[in-house]
Amino acid sequence: MDTIFFAKEYISDLRSFATEVLGPKLPQANRRTTTRWEASLGDVIKVNFDASLQSPEDGCGLGWLGRCSDGRCVAWFSTRWKQYLDPITAEAIASLKVLQFVRDHHFPKAILESDSSIFVAAVEGEIGSRSSYENIISDIKLLANTFEEFQIRHVLREGNRTAHEIVKLSCRVSFMSSVIPRFITHILMSESPS
Repeated sequence: MDTIFFAKEYISDLRSFATEVLGPKLPQANRRTTTRWEASLGDVIKVNFDASLQSPEDGCGLGWLGRCSDGRCVAWFSTRWKQYLDPITAEAIASLKVLQFVRDHHFPKAILESDSSIFVAAVEGEIGSRSSYENIISDIKLLANTFEEFQIRHVLREGNRTAHEIVKLSCRVSFMSSVIPRFITHILMSESPS
C-alpha cells in the first residue's frame, strides 16, 4: 500500500511541476485576469466549479456554485468522490456533473469557470491528449453542444473563491441545495454586483 501511495504522490508531483513549467505556455484566449467573480449578462447561468484532492483513502471532493446575472445563487453542490483521481480528471468530472445539472434544469445558456488552465485548454481542444480524462472531455464537449450558448473559461483561484470554499465541505458531507451555508454567504455578498 505504501508503494502505491508513493507512486501516486510521485506522479502528482510530476504533474504539478509540468503544470508550473508548461502552464505559462498554454493558450491564453479564455484566461481571465480578474481576481473576483464577474456577473454574466442576461439569462445565462454562470457556474464556478472546483475539485480538491484529499488522500488515496479519502478520495477527492467536487463542488460548484451556479449563479444568475444578479449574483444570486441558483444552486450549489458539494460531494465526496470515493475514488482518488488526478487533478485534471477530478476537474473534468466536476465539470461533467455541472453540465448535467444545467441541462436537467433547462438552462439554455451556460458559462463554466475553472481555475485549471490545463483542463480549460483540454475542453477547448487546444491540447491534444491521450490522457485518463480524454473520454470525460469528449462527453463534456458532446453535452456542451446541446446548449444554445456555452463557454468555458479559466479564472484565477481568487475568481473561483466560492467554489473553492464549497469543495472544502466535501471533506465532511455531500450537499446539494439552493440555500448556501452561512459561512460562505459573506463571500457571495462580497462578490455580488453592486
